[in-house]
Amino acid sequence: MVRSGDGGLREKAADQMAAAMCGGAAMKEYQIKLEGYRLPDAVYHQCIWTVRDIERARDLCIEYLAEDRGAEEAPGQVVSAAARLDAVACALCSVPGEYRQGVLESTMRRGGGFRDHAHENTWKRWKQRFIYRLAEELELV
Repeated sequence: MVRSGDGGLREKAADQMAAAMCGGAAMKEYQIKLEGYRLPDAVYHQCIWTVRDIERARDLCIEYLAEDRGAEEAPGQVVSAAARLDAVACALCSVPGEYRQGVLESTMRRGGGFRDHAHENTWKRWKQRFIYRLAEELELV
C-alpha cells in the first residue's frame, strides 16, 4: 500500500496509524474564516499550544514561588511562563464571561467543551477572537 512516489499515501498511513494508537480518529485544529480575525497557520497553532501549555507554565511559576530564593532574579523560563500566563488571562478578558470556560476548554482539548446555552458557531467565533487576541498579546501579529 505504501510506496515511494505515492502522492501522500505515506502521510495518510502514518496519520491512520497514529489515530489507531490513540484510540480514535486524528483531528486537525482548524481556524474558522472570521473576517478580521484570520491568522497565519503557524501563528494560530503557536497560540493553540500556548493555551494547551498553561497548566505546565502555572506549575512552573508556583514551584518557583514556593521555593525561598530571596532576592535572586527569576530564571528566564519562569519569566517566559509568567508572561504567557498573563497573555492568556488578558486574552480571556476579551471573551464574555459566560463563554470563557467553554472557550478555554475547547482550546485545550481540541474541540468540545461547548455548553448548550449557545449555538456551536457562536462558540467558534468567540474561540477565534480569543486566539486572535492571544496572538496580539504575545506580539505575534
